[in-house]
Amino acid sequence: MTSSRGPGNTWGPTPSYSLEGEDLIARSLLRSVTKGTYLDIGCSDPVEISNTYSFYLAGWRGVAVDGRTELKKTWARERPRDTFVPCVIDEKDGERTFWMFPDPTMNTCDAATAERYSHRFPSDQATSSRAKTRSARSIWDEVYGRGSRPPDLVSLDVEGNELPILKGLVSHCWKPALLIVECKLFSFNAPFEQPVVNFLCGEFRYVLIAKTPLDAFFIDPENALFDWLPATMKTHLCPA
Repeated sequence: MTSSRGPGNTWGPTPSYSLEGEDLIARSLLRSVTKGTYLDIGCSDPVEISNTYSFYLAGWRGVAVDGRTELKKTWARERPRDTFVPCVIDEKDGERTFWMFPDPTMNTCDAATAERYSHRFPSDQATSSRAKTRSARSIWDEVYGRGSRPPDLVSLDVEGNELPILKGLVSHCWKPALLIVECKLFSFNAPFEQPVVNFLCGEFRYVLIAKTPLDAFFIDPENALFDWLPATMKTHLCPA
């Protein structure tokens, strides 16, 4: 499992399959990789509103994880080169309550988020059950083997449970190159008040390099994939 590097951005004009053009930003940042790997957590549909589908079309492959078991056949049909794992992800293996809503993109195992979302639907349309959880790292190791290198790209959309999942995924000796993480309640005036930003940038020295209204993009400035970026764009900021 290795990444192929090319001479530059050879993607060409292609459409975006993401909600806010996240795949376009990610492709620009990962322009030196021709065929890499990704880990798509909270992946939902394999094509619609997907941060990784355009990478799949370009020859990349990886692991997709979602709590909805019914997606397995859809993923096998639409993206047979990927490994789909029907599972709820958390910091470690265990068990959590998993809340499900009529809009499945709102499914979550974060209690505060579930409480907020539940007011949007009639009470009989929001359900919950106990679900076994696994850490994202254990799933990656299961698919690619212990000791395998991190994915080039991680997309994380889990409706409020981002921080526990990141704690079970990132370490000082195992850092994915680029992370796309849903970061709500974010302000550029006080970025480190957002827990995910504080964790990735404060503890693991990632650089917050781009932001859409919903998602934040973090790069490992020491990863050679970003040697093409000017040093000023890779400046690390610390919490005050």
